[in-house]
Amino acid sequence: LITSENSGLIEFVPNTSSIDGILKKIPESWNLNKFFRNFFQKNFKQAQMNFTNSLVGFCLLYYYLQIKDRHNGNILLDDQGRISHIDFGFLLGASPKNLYFEKAEFKLTKEYVDILDGLDSPMFAYFKNKIVQGIIECKKHSEIFNTIINIMSHSNLNCYENQDIGSI
Repeated sequence: LITSENSGLIEFVPNTSSIDGILKKIPESWNLNKFFRNFFQKNFKQAQMNFTNSLVGFCLLYYYLQIKDRHNGNILLDDQGRISHIDFGFLLGASPKNLYFEKAEFKLTKEYVDILDGLDSPMFAYFKNKIVQGIIECKKHSEIFNTIINIMSHSNLNCYENQDIGSI
């Protein structure tokens, strides 16, 4: 919650751990996919669906708002299999120290694809279908999004410095 130009409040996100924190605690021979399948073994299909749906939402959000600085310390996994993100300090193309080293439009790692059972799986096909549906829905409301972004571009937030605010 922003309280002034240079301060704010941070809220704890309950029942979550960062991907980075999980990877530091699991056995060295494991990866995120193996952790996910072991941790959610009793309700794997539901956790996988929760993961997939939350991944779709965040991929679309990052694509349209050009959110950067997406590393495993900024991505949380909850006890239901959903991912959520924290730290939105770099958006609309701004990046840490304006290095612009992140070329991907959103974070879709091999480990995420593995949780979805691979590129040729029904779950990955579901993911792709939901991305397309999301793009279609966003296009329906693009005028509203553009208006909000253009209004905000007149603020003194750092993410708008030297930005050419285009359209969605």
